[in-house]
Amino acid sequence: MKYAVAALLGVASASPANSINPFEGKTIYSNPVFTQNVKKTETDNPSVAALLESTEQIGAANWIDSMAKISSIEPILQGAKANGHVPMFVIYDLPNRDCSALASNGEILCEDNSCAQGLNTYKTQYVDKVIEVFKKYPDVPVVAIIEPDSLPNLATNMSYQKCS
Repeated sequence: MKYAVAALLGVASASPANSINPFEGKTIYSNPVFTQNVKKTETDNPSVAALLESTEQIGAANWIDSMAKISSIEPILQGAKANGHVPMFVIYDLPNRDCSALASNGEILCEDNSCAQGLNTYKTQYVDKVIEVFKKYPDVPVVAIIEPDSLPNLATNMSYQKCS
């Protein structure tokens, strides 16, 4: 199974031991949710439908921002495999995610000084489950992006109790 971590700019980084570029010669699998949203916008706005139609199949990352969305991974992997495309996922359910934000606080909390319970939940109920699904498709190159704002948010907001 080939994994790579990519920045939002679409640049894959790989270790020397795993130097495959999952994007080389491939198409990024289109995000089915994005495609559905574009089609709905076309229906709601027929005057711009023709313009929007060209964006329906743009390759985009699939945000796995809750444990409930883990169930969306397998159908995406199946679709990507059938089309020979590369699926991209944003891994976005870190404990105390967006700890100083008011709009998108995460579902996994670290409420004690050691954060042991929150980290265990993150590992066993989120990360391990995501990897379990990825492993079912060893021949599909997967690009997994650690949501780029979560870690800096934690680091720059240490003065907030729930961030520290």
